[in-house]
Amino acid sequence: MSSLTALTTSELNGRMDEIDRLLVEESDVKLKRTLNIERGRIIKEMKRRQTSVAHSIPDPQTIPHVFFNVELTRPASKELQQYLEAVLEHYPDHLRYIYDKSQEYTEHGGCRKMTYATWKKKLKSDLGKCKW
Repeated sequence: MSSLTALTTSELNGRMDEIDRLLVEESDVKLKRTLNIERGRIIKEMKRRQTSVAHSIPDPQTIPHVFFNVELTRPASKELQQYLEAVLEHYPDHLRYIYDKSQEYTEHGGCRKMTYATWKKKLKSDLGKCKW
C-alpha cells in the first residue's frame, strides 16, 4: 500500500474509478474486500483534503521556532502554538523535522530519547497546557 498523501486529487479520482470498475467486474470475495478497504482509504484521504483546505496554515519559515523545553514541545509564542496545532491536526507527519531536531542531541545532555509517536503525544499534551 502506497501513501495516498503523495498523490494528486486527479490521481486519487482515477484510482477510485478503477476500483469502482474492478468491484463491478470482480467475483473473488477476498479481492473485493481488499478493494473496498483501499476505496475507504481513498475516501478518507479525500475528506481530509477537503477539511484541510478550509484551514489556512501559515508558512513555517515566517514563524520563529523557539521552544521553552529541550523536547521542543512547548512553543514560546502563540503563533508557533497555533501553527503546531493546525499541522498536528491536519498534517501530523510534517512535524517530523521538529522531532528529528529534538532527538539530535540525546547523547549530549539534550532531550531524552523517545519515539515519534510518544513525542507527538507529548506535543499535543503540552500544546493544550499553553496559556497565552
